[in-house]
Amino acid sequence: MTEVLLAPGHLLEAQCAAAALDRAGMQVSMVPSPDAEVVVVVVARPEDLTDRAPAIRDGGRDLPVLLLCPVADEAARNAGARIGAAEVVAWDAPVGCVVETVAELARGGGRSVAPEASPDPLRDLTRRELEIAQLIGGGATNVGIAEALGISYHTARTHVARLMAKLGVTHRYAVVPLVQRSGRVSRTSNGYARAAVR
Repeated sequence: MTEVLLAPGHLLEAQCAAAALDRAGMQVSMVPSPDAEVVVVVVARPEDLTDRAPAIRDGGRDLPVLLLCPVADEAARNAGARIGAAEVVAWDAPVGCVVETVAELARGGGRSVAPEASPDPLRDLTRRELEIAQLIGGGATNVGIAEALGISYHTARTHVARLMAKLGVTHRYAVVPLVQRSGRVSRTSNGYARAAVR
C-alpha cells in the first residue's frame, strides 16, 4: 500500500489532494508504517519554500518527494530542486495526474510526465460553465448561482457537479484557485466574479 505524507495539511489544495489520494486507495498519514511505500507530497508556493527547504529536504530523508504548487514553471522546478523533489505538478493538473505521479514515485519510477499548467485553467469551459465557475470563484452558493442565472436550485447543483467533474476537482472550493488564476475574471460590486467571455 502506498502511504503519503502530506505537508502542510491545512491548505485547501492539500485537503483536496488528500481526498483524491484517499479515493485512489492511498493512505494519507503523518507517520508512515515501517513497510509502506511512502511518498512525501509538499503543497506550497515556491516562495514559501525559501526558508523551509533544508528542513523539508532533510526530513524527507531518502523518500521520494512531489511538490504541488500553483504553476509548474521554472520557479517551481527550482524550488522543487531545493527540497529534493523528484517531480513538480501544478495545482490545476488533473486529479489522475497527481495520483499517477504519486504511484509512480512510490514504485521507485523516474520522472513521470505531468502536464504543464495552462495559462488559463478555464480554457475548455463553455460559456455557461464559465459563468458557473466565476460565480463559485466569487463565493456564490448553489442558491446564489440559481438566483444570478435565473435557473432552479437543482439545475444549479447539476451544473456545479458537472463543472467540478470537467475541471477534475473534488470540492467546489478547489474551483476558487482556478478562477483566481484565470485571466477572464473581474470583480463586480457584489463581490462575485464576472467572466470576460472571449
